[in-house]
Amino acid sequence: MYRLSKSIFDLFTAILCIVPLSAHADESSSQTSTIPAQIQATDQQTVARDGAQGTPPGRSEKLSSIFYNAQESIVLDLEQKSMHLHGAGIIKYEDVKLEAEHMSLNWPERTVSASGKTDASGHIEEKVVCTLNGTEYIAADVRYNFESHRAVANQLFTKHGDGIFRADKVKKDRSDTFYADRGMYTTCNLVEPHFHIDAQRVKMVHEDKAFSGPCRLYFNKVPTFLGSWFGLFYFPKGSGFVFPMYGGESQKGFCLKQGGYYFRFNDHIDLALLADLYSSGSQSYSSHMRYKKRYAYDGDIQYQWTRNHYARMTTLSKTETIWQLTWKHHTLNNRNSSLTAELDLRGGQIKDIPQYVSSREATQTHLNSSVRYHNALAGLPYILDVGLSHNKNFQTKEQDATLPSVNLQTSRMYPLRGRMLFPLWLQDVHIQHVFQAMHKVSTVCDGQRLDFTPKYWGILLRNSRMGAKHTVPLTTNIKIFRCFNLAPKAEYHERWYGTRTNYSYAGGSLVREEDDGFYRVWNYNVGASLRTTLRGLYRFGRRSGVQAIKHQVEPGLNFTYTPDFSTPFYGYWYTARNGKKLSHFEGSVYDVPPNRAQAVLEATIKNTLDAKLKSNQEDEETKPVSWLEACDWSVGYDFLADRFALTNIRVDTRMSPLGEKLRVNSKIVIDPYVWQLGGTRKIDQLVWHRGEGLGRIQSSSLQLQSTVQFGGAFPKRSPAPVSPADQADTMPPTVEYVRFVLPCKLHAAYDWTYTSLQPGNSESTRVLSLESVVDLTQKWKLSCKTAYDLTQEELVDTATRLGIRRDLHCWEMNFDWSPLGTQESYRFEIGVKSSLLKALRYDRERTYRRP
Repeated sequence: MYRLSKSIFDLFTAILCIVPLSAHADESSSQTSTIPAQIQATDQQTVARDGAQGTPPGRSEKLSSIFYNAQESIVLDLEQKSMHLHGAGIIKYEDVKLEAEHMSLNWPERTVSASGKTDASGHIEEKVVCTLNGTEYIAADVRYNFESHRAVANQLFTKHGDGIFRADKVKKDRSDTFYADRGMYTTCNLVEPHFHIDAQRVKMVHEDKAFSGPCRLYFNKVPTFLGSWFGLFYFPKGSGFVFPMYGGESQKGFCLKQGGYYFRFNDHIDLALLADLYSSGSQSYSSHMRYKKRYAYDGDIQYQWTRNHYARMTTLSKTETIWQLTWKHHTLNNRNSSLTAELDLRGGQIKDIPQYVSSREATQTHLNSSVRYHNALAGLPYILDVGLSHNKNFQTKEQDATLPSVNLQTSRMYPLRGRMLFPLWLQDVHIQHVFQAMHKVSTVCDGQRLDFTPKYWGILLRNSRMGAKHTVPLTTNIKIFRCFNLAPKAEYHERWYGTRTNYSYAGGSLVREEDDGFYRVWNYNVGASLRTTLRGLYRFGRRSGVQAIKHQVEPGLNFTYTPDFSTPFYGYWYTARNGKKLSHFEGSVYDVPPNRAQAVLEATIKNTLDAKLKSNQEDEETKPVSWLEACDWSVGYDFLADRFALTNIRVDTRMSPLGEKLRVNSKIVIDPYVWQLGGTRKIDQLVWHRGEGLGRIQSSSLQLQSTVQFGGAFPKRSPAPVSPADQADTMPPTVEYVRFVLPCKLHAAYDWTYTSLQPGNSESTRVLSLESVVDLTQKWKLSCKTAYDLTQEELVDTATRLGIRRDLHCWEMNFDWSPLGTQESYRFEIGVKSSLLKALRYDRERTYRRP
């Protein structure tokens, strides 16, 4: 191996009009005045030029560095002023990189030529790889001009996202525009693609669009009737037309969906204007704008206007007009302030509900929208949250809005922390202030349901409710005997209301009147909680499959005392002649103080059971398993209650003894009191005193879930060997066979609910749900979902569906069928997987009613 000395390198660069860079000479090599015809080199060399003498006319005065390298040899031709690289050579210039087996650099013409590696028969084994502007191109040979940036390539192959482009010959001009001869475009990554779009002449603008002459769609090299006299395609990074998808629906007819124009303004904002057109006259127009600022915020705004015309409607109105506005905004990586919005507004004129409605257009039962602003208020101890919300129920037609809601709260403050004069439990006293305010508007006024339109805004605002609330909790933690945690607490609540309801009697009838003003309503409660944790661990022998079992119990007591705020001293409650207490602030946005004293002691017990199992009997590896995730008991007793002081007993259990193969969830509510007179009257006597257990089950639920995966190929089984002497007396060996089970995933669930508010009046439901996904082959997948109501002894119509999916490599086919119910439907879809060619997709959906 030889290294160029500085003198030889100076002479070479002077001849080529290139200013040399320093090169280290090998001390063992001899310096000569002649330049060898061939120089073996494996190290990297850099050649640069910045306007030295001898600059050819018309050449650029400044040219960037050229980096080159070769594994076998680098040959310098001083007479032709060229250089030849052999054996996996690399040439880099600005944003251009060439990798090829053979490359030649002609400096006077500023061109480089590259060709791939061929075998003895002339077949190309390794092609040229050219990287331009971050995009990789593979070709049989390439010729590139460094100064004009023009290029010519044969048998070009490139990939942009999911799209693959091939051409027999490609030319590039100085403006990043490509001209291709016999181009082929596809999203199939096979050497022989399943489908492709063939065009004789193609013009492409880098990351913008592609324009072609006559083009046609081919399937497995077979031409189809799908084609055009010209083709116009836009790349995802640039603005341009969006080709629609094809489809059809039973009531709207044939359709062209999601076609329109896409605007890409910059890297931070874009806009899509799309339309859906149906043969029945239905139409839909939408706009979708996305915006994003790195490390600041992102979001999108969508508006859609739809006019539906149902062709089969004869007696009912055939046309409906609706609109929808959605806005989603999220603040990124901002600690001081943030804005979060999830806005979903819908409206329009719907004269009648069509009998035939697509499954995609099924009306939602609820609609929720919210906008929330958060600010940490630097320099202040408060955190501010301001929100707007809107809720709509499509079944009851009721709407309510919060305009606005304000939440201002502090973090925990420890006023005595760090003061050594106080004990530790007193230093741990923390206090907090929470302020809330709300203005609530509802469409239900005086029992009437009004529309949320400007016509009724005056009435809605006059009947709206406003209020504010202060909450000040005071808490501390005290350790007792290092195993008990005692947490005393006290809470103060104060509400501000603008209206008060006064009651009086006139002619023996109760009259209600509302007075406006400023009314202060306050109350408080005190209490304490005591908790501890008990743990038990039992270890088994080393040979046992169960290595250890850990049981954890967390018992706790929680006591809360609340005074009676229904006395005339407070003025919060009014006692009617029949003894019933009526609140002066009924219907307020916040709660009211209780109308009787309460001293409630609640006892809770939480249980968990974990195990450690051996994963294999031969090794010592273990794995943790949660057998009993939770078994929680709770019951309360009110010492100041006149009757029924004991609350219901609640038991909540969650366990997974076999992991995903079996999960059990159950909830039980037990009524501890006795019912008499045929279960119509409840008396103040415990069932326990009669020796009949804890009480009567008021409600309970049980859910069993199991997910099982099975199937797969078994290894081939070979026949038993037979000696040559016994071959004559035995049957010929059987052919090798493969036993297999279809891969399947089965999910089963059993739901049982029971409700009995009083004896003799109970309701029970039992539902068995099944869902399975079976891989019939590597390409075919069958899914089935159904539910059977064991109480009614019938299938649940809405839960029964059948789906078939076929993986067609670069294409996919889906079929979804709902065969039961009063409104049956099916949907068939076939198309290209890639979103770049979403126009090559057909979607057919039909909804029909049973006679």
